Amino acid sequence: MKPRLLILPAAIRSHVLPSLYLADVLANEYEVVYVVSNAILAELVTANGYQAVMNSGFRVGYNMEASFLASKKQKLSYLRLLKAYLTDELYWERKRELDALIDEIRPSAILIDLFVCTDFWVLNPRRSEFKLLFFNPMPSTYRVQDWPSVSESYLIPRGVTYRSETRKKKSPSPIWRGVGVRSWFMQWTVTRHRQRIQQLGEALPDYPLAQDATVTQVIANVPELILAPLEFEFAPEIRKPNQYYLGLCMREHRQDTELDPVFEQAWEHIVGQNKPPLQLGRGRARQG
Repeated sequence: MKPRLLILPAAIRSHVLPSLYLADVLANEYEVVYVVSNAILAELVTANGYQAVMNSGFRVGYNMEASFLASKKQKLSYLRLLKAYLTDELYWERKRELDALIDEIRPSAILIDLFVCTDFWVLNPRRSEFKLLFFNPMPSTYRVQDWPSVSESYLIPRGVTYRSETRKKKSPSPIWRGVGVRSWFMQWTVTRHRQRIQQLGEALPDYPLAQDATVTQVIANVPELILAPLEFEFAPEIRKPNQYYLGLCMREHRQDTELDPVFEQAWEHIVGQNKPPLQLGRGRARQG
């Protein structure tokens, strides 16, 4: 019997699709199981030949507490939300969920999507039972010197230090000061909560949150498999020592789901024609 590999992707199709290539590469050595949070992704994974198990999708560290409480049909209030953060309620719920899954499947390795990286805090205390790695389908996740990030539409001139735009804050009016105190205390509570769950996850000091992340929060210094070529970056210097670029991770016989039936029929017709590709001539396209 093959050892099992768990893949925990974000609930994003464009993250699941390139990870299927990685699953293909590892399928000879592992029995691959995906952990997904909705039926659409489960259908996609199953259509491409892999097992899919469902979980709730609520992750710690992403301010999902309000949605989590709503899913439990609980009345949301300031005090109830405050209690959820003070008691690390979602952390313990996620831990129960993942512990039960691990006890049932007994994986030898777990791949975590970098965009839902906080599952590391839940899984890391059990790291002696399995290997933990991360995969990332998107380049330019970090700010490196004066190179632009993937989310920017302009190039920062070489030698110019990046500075985020700052605005001068106005003093709140007396009417809003009471609200401001409540907001400040909630933010303080959330900050303390995040520090606690990192300590519970035995992440500090070796694996803190990266300070140079550009798109989402990222855990630093962990093994990171990039599902894209290094050539997609602005420069090779962007590569970090803990990053491994796997190239263009596209499956040759990928099975898509949710396609419009008319488009699917038209596409099969186009592919079936086996016409040679168009070659660009001067001012016009011509067939080769």
